[in-house]
Amino acid sequence: IVFAPLVSERRVGESFVLVAASNRGLPVSFTVSGPATLGGLDNKTLTVNGVGIVEVTALQTGNANYLAAPSVVRSFVSVKNTASITLSSMTHTYNGQAKLATAVTNPVGRNVVFSYEPVSPWWCLGLCSGEATAPINVGSYNVTATVNDPSYSGNQTGLLVISEASQAITFASVQLNQLVNSFVD
Repeated sequence: IVFAPLVSERRVGESFVLVAASNRGLPVSFTVSGPATLGGLDNKTLTVNGVGIVEVTALQTGNANYLAAPSVVRSFVSVKNTASITLSSMTHTYNGQAKLATAVTNPVGRNVVFSYEPVSPWWCLGLCSGEATAPINVGSYNVTATVNDPSYSGNQTGLLVISEASQAITFASVQLNQLVNSFVD
């Protein structure tokens, strides 16, 4: 069997046609193990379905005149596709509510998990680590967004800032004669 080596890395969702030949012109068939399936014309189209090692075996069973040929095994690693992440909602004003970063992925619709870590707070002393809980208090927070998807990977970092809220002090209006009377009494 003549079965050329396969490309060493393929992406989840990728499909390609397997090609092998027998030196006697007999038909060659294939089997696959790992995260892939065979289909198409004569089961020669391989589709990568997940992440891992895929082994493809080329078989030629022989006929009345020829013995079966020794099988030939080829393998490759299937990996996730890359998704890009664009972060937004990174600037907020304090109001006592948790502040969330938002993200859009390309391709659209991939699940994203966020972690937030305060930027060098005095009380952290280098011991803080990322948390899934969105921050509430005034400060700067390193945000890490990670794609959580069986077919895609990717991450993006950014800085989320929560600024102090403005405040106003108001007094009830006081008439001048009331003020004067209060000093006279």
